Amino acid sequence: NGTVVWLPLFHDFGLAAGMMGALYSGGFVGLMTPAHFIRKPMRWLTAMSKYKCAHSYVPPFALDLCMKKISNDELAQLDLSCMVSVTDGSEPVHYLPTKRFIERFAKCGLKQDVIRPGFGMAEIVIMFSGSKTGLHGLCVDRHVLETEGRVKLLEENAAETDKKMLVNLGSQMDGHEIVIKGTENQLLPEGKVGELMVSGPSVAQGYYENKQATEEIFLQKINGKEQPFLATGDTALLWKGNLYFAGRIKDIIIIRGRNYYPHDIELVLSRVEELRPGCLMAYSSGVENESEHLAVAVEVRADLIKDMDVFRKYVLNSIDQQIIEIVGKHFQITPSERLYLEPGTIAKTSSGKIKHLRNRKTFAEEHFDGLLERLVSSQDEEDTETDETKPSFKNEIVALFRKVVSLEPDLDQPILDCGADSVVIVEFIDQIETKYSQSFEVEDNTSLHDIIGQIKSS
Repeated sequence: NGTVVWLPLFHDFGLAAGMMGALYSGGFVGLMTPAHFIRKPMRWLTAMSKYKCAHSYVPPFALDLCMKKISNDELAQLDLSCMVSVTDGSEPVHYLPTKRFIERFAKCGLKQDVIRPGFGMAEIVIMFSGSKTGLHGLCVDRHVLETEGRVKLLEENAAETDKKMLVNLGSQMDGHEIVIKGTENQLLPEGKVGELMVSGPSVAQGYYENKQATEEIFLQKINGKEQPFLATGDTALLWKGNLYFAGRIKDIIIIRGRNYYPHDIELVLSRVEELRPGCLMAYSSGVENESEHLAVAVEVRADLIKDMDVFRKYVLNSIDQQIIEIVGKHFQITPSERLYLEPGTIAKTSSGKIKHLRNRKTFAEEHFDGLLERLVSSQDEEDTETDETKPSFKNEIVALFRKVVSLEPDLDQPILDCGADSVVIVEFIDQIETKYSQSFEVEDNTSLHDIIGQIKSS
């Protein structure tokens, strides 16, 4: 029943989950420093294998490091059949990277239910929900989630740009209550996104000698509930009794009425090989009284910036185009501001989480240490690039027409003249209005091309 802990013991996850949990159970504890693990992630799994440890606690970036830095030859040296549970938390857990880790290390005897995503925070010392049966995902419609704040289920084989895989973070722990609060202090039903609120014996009494913050965070009242709740500052939803994380309230990017979650964009950016994994940040940028726009700050691999003349002349444009295209493809928006940074520029917590608020203040400055290049698109350029980088936009409407109307569309033909039943046409328009959150006046000569133009101009 031993454990291997490399998380810093001055951090709540390492101290409460790692060290104190082991002391309570009386099991073996293997300790190593975070730097020792990061330099060679194989050391963690080697120790788990050598000492037959059953449990461990890691943030998601640890699994990513293992995937990148442990070779196939090294896999043969590991026997992970001893592992019972690895609590995966402290930052947003992403479904596909976690699934790939499980599949790859299954060759070493890792069981399917070992990686167990959970949710917690220092104020609740330390977890209040966690999966007991491994990794499970909920496939939902990305657009509906971002524009309407609710769950609409999709099949897992749906188009990548249409779906979002939410990770099941388990049910509430014994003695605790998890609820989702709406903007009017009301309890939200299952499947609706709101602020995550928690009560229970693990919740701390408050912040030391800070009465105002204690009242604002720890003593929140919710309509229909007698006990006080802790306001987590996170958005989430409940589905069939299980918790699913959506994003940090302060970090959510709202552009043209649509919610974008930074960790979703950062996950997509991690596919650009020239960038440093885990050193990418998406955020909203804009001056007061002007509309917000999407910005991204990315650290470039050190080997690519040894010669800055070569970087600016041959490398920068390629990376920039990749970022514009991949974000446009998945989110139908262009990052109008792209900051290229030296390694180590993005500030993080002791556990490796990005400090979004602190970084935003830094990045708002015209010049700061570590800035290699700042590329900014004008509003006209942004709109043009957004159209260019969403090649599936027209195809989505055409595909929906085929699905609902069961006819091959002519983009220039009035849709009322296509030969379909008028009820079917109304159904098609209803689905278009729901998908793109706007109304259309369909006249006798309105074509699909006209509808596409209306959506683009909105």
